Amino acid sequence: MLLAVCTVLMTMPGAAALAAAPAGIAGNGTGGVYIDVNVDPYTYYAQMPTWGQYAYTREGCAWYATSRAAELTGQRISQIYSGVNWYNSQYSRYGFSRGSQIREKSLACYSGHVSVVEKIEGDRVLVSEGGMAGYSGAENGYTVLRWRDISEMGSVSSSQPDTLLGYVYLTAADTEAPSISNIRVTDVTRDGYTVSCTVTDHTGVAWVQFPTYYPGESEAVWLTGSVYGNEASVRVSADREGWYITQIYAGDAAGNIGRSEGAEEIWIDRTGSVITNIRVENVTSEGYTIGCDIIEDGASAPAGVYFVTWTERNGQDDLDPDWTRYGAEAVQTGDHTYHAQFQVDRGEYDGEYGLYNTLIYVCDTAGNWSAAGVSGIWVREDNGLPFWDIMSSDWYYDAVQYVYDRGIMTGMDENTFAPDSAVARAQLALMLHRMEGTPETENENLFPDVSEGDWYAEAVQWASEAGIVTGYSNGRFGPADSVTREQLAAMLYRYAGYLGLDTSVSAPYDQYLDAAGVQDFAKEAMGWAVGTGIISGKYDQTILDPQGNATRAECATMIRRFLEGAA
Repeated sequence: MLLAVCTVLMTMPGAAALAAAPAGIAGNGTGGVYIDVNVDPYTYYAQMPTWGQYAYTREGCAWYATSRAAELTGQRISQIYSGVNWYNSQYSRYGFSRGSQIREKSLACYSGHVSVVEKIEGDRVLVSEGGMAGYSGAENGYTVLRWRDISEMGSVSSSQPDTLLGYVYLTAADTEAPSISNIRVTDVTRDGYTVSCTVTDHTGVAWVQFPTYYPGESEAVWLTGSVYGNEASVRVSADREGWYITQIYAGDAAGNIGRSEGAEEIWIDRTGSVITNIRVENVTSEGYTIGCDIIEDGASAPAGVYFVTWTERNGQDDLDPDWTRYGAEAVQTGDHTYHAQFQVDRGEYDGEYGLYNTLIYVCDTAGNWSAAGVSGIWVREDNGLPFWDIMSSDWYYDAVQYVYDRGIMTGMDENTFAPDSAVARAQLALMLHRMEGTPETENENLFPDVSEGDWYAEAVQWASEAGIVTGYSNGRFGPADSVTREQLAAMLYRYAGYLGLDTSVSAPYDQYLDAAGVQDFAKEAMGWAVGTGIISGKYDQTILDPQGNATRAECATMIRRFLEGAA
């Protein structure tokens, strides 16, 4: 008995064979392939007298697929009753394999249908299938041969949207494991690294995993990678320093597993660079050069070296928010050693003189940061004063120069004048004593909080004997207490009287907004100080600030005015 199959893959039979074909296949107009079920290996089907009729009816897709599978493979195959059976279990019975990728000479298995993939050309697929009544005017339907777009293979047709389960490959069972190649380790930082590879398999890769051994652990953590086409990758997170070992395993749908030839060992560096041998050189009035050596153990290297600089004058107002622009190149000097240096230019920091601070940041290629710094680098203006915090543009510069040259006031230390600091009572007594030429006294201890041998003891003794300073009602002097502006005016007024100067000069000061705040003990002195120009108002000449602390800059200014007026 001859069974007619509507494909163009074999030679058209003679008229006698066509006449013997079952009803429903004649006159389809497409030619056909005829399967003689009386010829081995099809003699097995001769025991099924209704075979041919089933192959060409609505229910015949599985009968046809069985017959076509036998023809393509030369195997004697028992009837498989559905695409579901083909895909879920029966494929392995005959040593076939399955997968999700379309291939020639395979069965496309759906939830309610099965067809044969005969040929693939570009984006088109030539499909043969039985039980397709919708493609014929014949009463029982018949086997058809049609071209479909690959994108359409997800369902039988628009009218039969059965779910595609996958493909059964009519070849020997897949025993070849996926191949892993082109292994790359990239983006190595202190927080981890990325492993990538190319994975290929002739039936398709089902999964890729990256077992990783963490430092100090004997069991691997199996990480599932992302697969895009033939490329797979995974990001390994690191939380400790040490050697990490990552292998790669890949499996296909047939259960074959391939692995990478050798484990990838990656060193994770979580230790920052060592900054050493910091050097400040070529300090001038325009800036300085700062350099350092960098020691980097392991596989990392300096990725960026930054010299963040600011001055102590006016706070950190000149600290650039974009401090990364103050970078320098790290030049390698040895296996793990580097050198970097940077030129600090005063013009970059509001042109300020004074003390500079530079903090050095080093970031290595693993993302570790280290810091070290130098403070108190003196970029000095050549203005005749040894103080970094006095500039020739300051309103009090001439007064400070005046009292410094005459030895009346010195710095808080060798290089700092502290113009905005408050003047203590002991300091003012010492200034007045120096103005008088530091006369000697009997140095009797008049105050319980002034001890013989204190640096200010003789000055306080002299000022007390001269009636320039007095103690508090409790008998104490309070040497560390700050002097207010009205107290400073009062002490200069008393000193003028001690010198026998004319203190009758006076001027009203009620034009100042806070004139009423001047205490009784200082009213006469304040009128004298305003009248002689020794004291003037603050904030656009609007207030006297009598209870405000007198700063060292204000004190220098008032002493200069006093002495120049006395002269």
